Amino acid sequence: ADVTVTEVTTTETGREWTEDWEKEYTYNDGTIEIPEEETPTTPTDPVGPTDPDIPDDDVPTTDIPEEDIEIPEDIPAVDIPDNEIALGDVPKTGDVSMLVLGLTALLSGGGLAGLVGMGRKGKEEA
Repeated sequence: ADVTVTEVTTTETGREWTEDWEKEYTYNDGTIEIPEEETPTTPTDPVGPTDPDIPDDDVPTTDIPEEDIEIPEDIPAVDIPDNEIALGDVPKTGDVSMLVLGLTALLSGGGLAGLVGMGRKGKEEA
């Protein structure tokens, strides 16, 4: 069901009120109307493919060049070990401990300098 609201603007001139303009707004009152239909008891056919075609090939780890690459003889062969990547020195995302430590040191130093300055000022006035 819809609700209709009429907005009227009036102005007072002397002892009389006059209507300047009038406008109607229609709103839905929030009621949801559900049509009278039978609830399906069996599944309906899906729209689109039901079994995507995903190949079971191995995932390539690098691009293999089409041609053999010649390595000059003056470049020595180097054996690169295939070890795990060491991530021990890398900080975790969101690690703000150094920031907190720096701000604490800065505020402590500023407070100490302020106390020393106030102590000297008190001795000079006495």
